[in-house]
Formats: sequence, C-alpha cells, structure tokens
Amino acid sequence: MGLSLVRCPLCDRRYNVTGIPPGTKVLCTSCRTVLTVPGNRFVAPPPFWHRFVPRSGAAQAASALLGGIVLAAVCFVALKEAQSPTTAVAPPVDTPPTTVKAPDTDSKDPSFFINNSENVKRVLDEFQENPRFQIYKSQELKPFVLVGEKDDKANLPEIFAKFEELLPKLYRTFMKEFGDSLKLERIKAWELPIVFYTRRASYDAWWRGVYRKPPIPEVYGVFSYLERRVSLYYDLTLDGIDGGRTREVLLHEAIHQLVDHYTRRRKKADRLGAWWFQEGLGNYFEGYYATEGQLTLTPGKTTSRLPLARDLVGERSTEYVDLRSLMLWDVEAIWTEWLALGTEQDREQQLKKLQCAYAESWVLVHFLCHADDGKYRPLFLDYFQSELQGQGGWDEFARLLNRHHPGLELIQLQEQFKEYIKKL
Repeated sequence: MGLSLVRCPLCDRRYNVTGIPPGTKVLCTSCRTVLTVPGNRFVAPPPFWHRFVPRSGAAQAASALLGGIVLAAVCFVALKEAQSPTTAVAPPVDTPPTTVKAPDTDSKDPSFFINNSENVKRVLDEFQENPRFQIYKSQELKPFVLVGEKDDKANLPEIFAKFEELLPKLYRTFMKEFGDSLKLERIKAWELPIVFYTRRASYDAWWRGVYRKPPIPEVYGVFSYLERRVSLYYDLTLDGIDGGRTREVLLHEAIHQLVDHYTRRRKKADRLGAWWFQEGLGNYFEGYYATEGQLTLTPGKTTSRLPLARDLVGERSTEYVDLRSLMLWDVEAIWTEWLALGTEQDREQQLKKLQCAYAESWVLVHFLCHADDGKYRPLFLDYFQSELQGQGGWDEFARLLNRHHPGLELIQLQEQFKEYIKKL
C-alpha cells in the first residue's frame, strides 16, 4: 500500500498523512506552515521557486512569520483607506494602490475627530441588530469590547473567554512597559472594539467592502485606521493545530489599536510615521507562553523571529537592511515596492524580504529598549512620544540620537545593533 505524503514547500519536510481525510489541515512541526492533506497519494513536487529559498533554520522560521504579511496589510490599512466600510459585499476593483495622505487636522475628517465613546457606539450599532453576530462586554475585558460571528462550529463563549483572558493582560503590560513612563492616561471604559469573523467568506466580504480589492489569503487580521477597530478572521480549523497564531495576530493588531488611541489625543502633525516603529512595536508584544493553563505575556522576547534575525547578520546574508534605510521606510515604500504582486516567484521573494524586515524591526525595538541595561531606552521613549504626536520619522530619530548620545554616529549604533543580534 502506498503512502500519502505531503511536502512542506518552505522547509521541505515530508509528512505521512495516510488515513487522514483529504482537505484536512495539518501543521508542519518544523516551520508552522499550515498544510492541506492531498486528495491522492503522491509526494508533492517542490514549487519552482523552491530553489530560491535556503533550507536553513532561518528560512524555516520565515514561514512562521507569514503573519508578517498581516502586519504589512496593517500598514496599508492604516494609511490607505479611502472608502467608507458601509457596503460589506461590494465587488473588488483591481486597481493599483494609490497614495492617500494621513488625515490632517484641517480636513474635518469625522473618523479622526469622533471621540472614542461615539466610535464604539458606531461599531456596536452596526452589529446590534444583526442576528449573525454577538456582542460581548465585561468589566474584566475593559478597555476592549468584542463582536463575534456566530457559527455552528464556533464556541463563542469559549473564544470570548480566551480573548478576555489575554487582552486586559496586554493592556496592563503595555502600560507597565511604556504607558506609565510616557504618562499615558488610563482607558476606563469600553473604547477599543475588536470584531472577529468565523467564516472566511464573511471576512473576505468585509475586506472587499472596505478596500475594494481582493483579500490577501495570508492576511488573518488588520487594524483598520478609519474604522478604528481590529478585524480578524478566526480560523476554527487552526484551534487544534496552531491556536497560537490567532493569539499572535490579536496581540499585534491590538497594539496598533492602542497606539492609535493615544495618537489621536496627542497628534500635532500629519507626518507619516516610521514603519519600523509601528511594526517593531507590534512584534515586541507578540510573545507569550502558557504554563498550567495560564497565559503570561513576555514583551520583547518573541522567539519565532529570532532565527531569521540572526541569519540577517550572517556572512552570506543579502537581506539585511542598513538602519538608515530601514528607518526611512514608510507605508508607501513597503506596499508599492514589496506587495505589488507579480509572478508567484516574485511574490515569494517579496514576502521573504518583508519577513526579514519584520524580524529586523522587532530586534531594533528590542535593542533600543534593552541593550546595555537600557542605555538607549530614554531615546526610544522620547521617540515614542514623537510618534504619538505625529512627528516621527528618520529626521526625528537622528535629532534625538544626537540629543541623547552626542557624537554617536548611526554607523556606530548599527555595529552595536548587529552585535546585539548575534548575542540574542
């Protein structure tokens, strides 16, 4: 009797799936790629682009970072939304992304000036009378409020309980890590809405209605800047094999939501923020571990990105980006240069570059917060404040670097950064 095998396209591992029904999703234990059991017995040939992907531990880790595409979409969402999300089933329009400025204080953009309580009411009113969705609020969940899509296979109370355990811990950890030092006021009401869809079709319809573009299959969640809410696809089939992926996406997007909440109260300018800061900060809070059924957050200690980060400073690496270039990137650069999909080979190369950039951004935030017993943490906190005021970017970082560490050149900081990566 022949074996039914499935090959992981990134790390090249093969798995015997004989007897498992075709179409069943299984998890690659090496790189956490979700695989689908084939309908016949064969060894899947490697894709033609496979020769471009090195079989190192870093490449294997890269697939675990496919969630990085989620974060790229977050950037795109944050600054490129131009339509109202009222039409949930509008057909996609396949047009290239256009340049959209962040709303300025003279535009009277209602989504920017609307207060948080009114924003929550707006979101809840959208789902209040919809029998397909359930709204969940509790004292323990503050400052978040949840909206979940009903499904025969979805245990909403259980999902709500998971989120209720994790999200308040995230907020307390965020405030302890940065909020108290930045003197951020506490959020005392339900002001941060999170909507999750349990059907991919529903999530995709929402995506088309908001962005007028086809959904990206790898994107499981975004923070929508104009809607001011997190929207997630909660893949029920992943609960048994990779429930942690949903948690990582949730943590990352909720950090974007928190930063946006405080930015709207302090914004003084409409300069585009730095990509590395937004995404590096989101990555910084992805880490958690479970012991005896309890989830503990470990900000700054995300290990899934570490192998790829180390590979960036290897002798043969061509993916490392010098700090000045990394700090100059904004949303436009990321989206237009890397996510304008061409051939499948181009797409895979673009995704790999993006994954490397996420890994490097995570380490950069980690470095500025913890290197040399927090030597650069005051610099990072000052820069954090500038981002909240809409005044972030390369020039601001360079100014603050000179202010906190006179005479220290960026090239010297970069060498320290590289050594820091090697020792992690």
